[in-house]
Amino acid sequence: MNKDALSTFWTNVEYYRISFKMHKKDVYVIERFGKNMTILNAAKIADNLGIELWQLFEKV
Repeated sequence: MNKDALSTFWTNVEYYRISFKMHKKDVYVIERFGKNMTILNAAKIADNLGIELWQLFEKV
């Protein structure tokens, strides 16, 4: 993933996490720090948030 996509991804993760009043530990753990970030991890984060994966890559 390029830097713009990752930046948008994490901005949206935080946006939805805060909107849904969820704790970071309920959404992601080590992925936030760039270790082992894969599309499967991104899909897991989207699933934890209860949204579709594509929503995390769309500008909010």
